[in-house]
Amino acid sequence: MFPQQTIATLDSQQMRASIEVLHKQCADAWEATGKIRFPDSYKAVDRIVLFGMGGSALGMHVVKTIFAQELRIPVDIVNDYTIPLAVTQNTLVILSSYSGTTEETVHVASEILSRTPQVFVITTGGTLSAFAEEHHLPAYIFNPRYNPSNQPRMAVGYSVMGIIGACARLGFITVTDTQVSELVAAMQQWHAVYGIDAPEEQNSALRLATACVGTIPVVVSSEFLEGAAHVLTNQINENGKQFAVRFSIPEMNHHLIEGFVYPKPIIPQLLLVLITSELYHPRNQKRYAVTAALADKYQIPSFQVTLQSRTPFHQAMELLLLGSYASFYLAIANGIDPSPIPNVDFLKGALS
Repeated sequence: MFPQQTIATLDSQQMRASIEVLHKQCADAWEATGKIRFPDSYKAVDRIVLFGMGGSALGMHVVKTIFAQELRIPVDIVNDYTIPLAVTQNTLVILSSYSGTTEETVHVASEILSRTPQVFVITTGGTLSAFAEEHHLPAYIFNPRYNPSNQPRMAVGYSVMGIIGACARLGFITVTDTQVSELVAAMQQWHAVYGIDAPEEQNSALRLATACVGTIPVVVSSEFLEGAAHVLTNQINENGKQFAVRFSIPEMNHHLIEGFVYPKPIIPQLLLVLITSELYHPRNQKRYAVTAALADKYQIPSFQVTLQSRTPFHQAMELLLLGSYASFYLAIANGIDPSPIPNVDFLKGALS
């Protein structure tokens, strides 16, 4: 493990502290969304569309895949300025922006009420908060007290559980207080497995970070873990400042594995990060073993992430925590502060 002084020096904005209270974000969001009153019309929609960028959209990616077998209406995620034609009067639109000032999402807000009256806002304040208040829209406007880093991507507990809470209140999914209490308790235990005090040989978050150093991680997942794998990939980019991409099984077995052949030798920096689960469809479980064998044939190293939890919901949330720690450790291993995002800031400045 890294020396405490090294971590303290590099982690100038308390990202570690944000990870260590992820379970509190979840509990806080669940309690708060339980108090929101939704008009009856929101329960009769035939589609959900979330508009959000970067970390503000991650929550829906997680929720959409965890509850894919339960959600009775389709869910879409739009990371853009434009409103798809499929958004109608019967669509529930969720506007998600941590700051409340995200350019693309604020632009959508300026037009969305001409398309649907069913709008729900998730934010900490800013323009979106004022928009919700002006138009008397239901909103989850939260105080990010459990996100000391104040980085939107590290508020994923608020985002995930805020959306779960809203969907449960609206009757789109079934989640109980008991289930959330059990999840929060489990997450507290996972800190002892993946946190900085965990034994190195047993800390798979640390081992994943170590394996990723100097590589291009290719994150591979399936089914209910695809949303959490999306978060992991984004956090490797933003926290670790490292290139990473993601694919899903079985889809990648129909094209990407042919790309193992060239160039020769295959790009030595590739690392196949296989997010495995005993809860996947049996055929997908077999595909992971064969995919790993093919990678080995072409001398592409792989790292297997094995989760401890016994339900899809818990496994997805466990992967969120493991990935948060892994991306944080990767930043420390790369000798950089995980919080600042200078390239994103530069782009926003150039566009302004």
